[in-house]
Amino acid sequence: LAERRRKLAHLLQQENILYQAELRNARLHPGITGDMTDRISYLREQKEIQRKKIAEEKMKQHLRLNAPELRQLNSRMLKDEVHGGWETQRAKNNQEEEQKKREKLEE
Repeated sequence: LAERRRKLAHLLQQENILYQAELRNARLHPGITGDMTDRISYLREQKEIQRKKIAEEKMKQHLRLNAPELRQLNSRMLKDEVHGGWETQRAKNNQEEEQKKREKLEE
């Protein structure tokens, strides 16, 4: 039992020495940990920017869908577009009919 305790104490002492050396190396090379913390900060900032952007887009979409003035304006614009398309179509059909009438008269 005493021999086992001595071996375990020796292993623990070696592990402590390795740990202390590791800590010294970490202190000697702060750039590595500094780079990592910079990267973490950058990623957190990017995530926050993305979150705010998504929230703003959702708010705009909500306002567009729920604002009566905007709904009326969109409805009016769509109605005008459809009526404009009909007028263009009618004018085109009238020109085609007139062209056909002229062709028949010329024959």
